[in-house]
Amino acid sequence: MRNILETLTEMNPADSSIMPRLATSWKRIDANTWHFFLRKGVKFHDGKDFNAEAVVFNIKRMYDKRIESVIKLRYFGNVIMEGKALDNHAVELKTDIPQPLLPTLMGTLTPLFAQIPLQTQKIRIPSALVRIIVKWDAGMQIVLERFDGYWGKKPEVTKAIYVWRTESSCERRWY
Repeated sequence: MRNILETLTEMNPADSSIMPRLATSWKRIDANTWHFFLRKGVKFHDGKDFNAEAVVFNIKRMYDKRIESVIKLRYFGNVIMEGKALDNHAVELKTDIPQPLLPTLMGTLTPLFAQIPLQTQKIRIPSALVRIIVKWDAGMQIVLERFDGYWGKKPEVTKAIYVWRTESSCERRWY
């Protein structure tokens, strides 16, 4: 999923520290309030700017009762969180109970902070992903192409094909 979607933070595999991703920094204001400062120059696949409103929209989307969110159930099931844009590149996140690990938890919201435009995030498979998903045969393969407008280091790979194969160790056998 990280080949398509991004989080505000990510965990460093070497030492488990929390590193910036779409958020460049963050600050705890009080026990229930954090400010996240967002990376400038990030574009959605349709060319629109990533901003605080996108983060707020995705927080609301995660709590939308019409949408089943495994991430919400797994990491935020006991927490109510609200977002508010402070400016284009700063967002305030408030929780109903203290969340000292909120920067870590923001690294779990991979499906929510996609570099895809807001108006298409309301549907299950955002239409903006069609620009990078060249082909999708459910359960068989997915073909991706590089997004040349990516904010970070340009990947060397221009096309990736993920192929699903059944492993004999995963097959159920009944005797």
